[in-house]
Amino acid sequence: MRKGLNTFGGLFTVLLAMALAGCSAPTSAQLVAQAQKELDSGHAASAIRRLESAYKANPKDKVILEALGLAHLSGGDPLRAGELLNTLALNSTPDYHLYAADAFKKANSPEKAIEAYRFYLLSEPKQS
Repeated sequence: MRKGLNTFGGLFTVLLAMALAGCSAPTSAQLVAQAQKELDSGHAASAIRRLESAYKANPKDKVILEALGLAHLSGGDPLRAGELLNTLALNSTPDYHLYAADAFKKANSPEKAIEAYRFYLLSEPKQS
């Protein structure tokens, strides 16, 4: 009987640990990895929903923002991708303006593409 209790106690401990681990919020890297799997398997809409939700919860997370922009680009919404990548460029490296410009070009929005290119060029350090 004692052996049965020890087995039950061990099983209970394992189940409790699994339940507690499942209660923690996934990290940005985990969300992006899961979204990438969805994109790779042709479920762009699901990946975008997952990333949009994560972005709304933490709009300053650059990892989520980049993944969301690229997911929209893969999912067929280059206009939204360009907007997100421009936002990322303002809060990160200006190189994202180039990605945004390319997305706007794909969205057949030349004015926004030119504006993104201009932002990129203005952010370049002056060379002597």
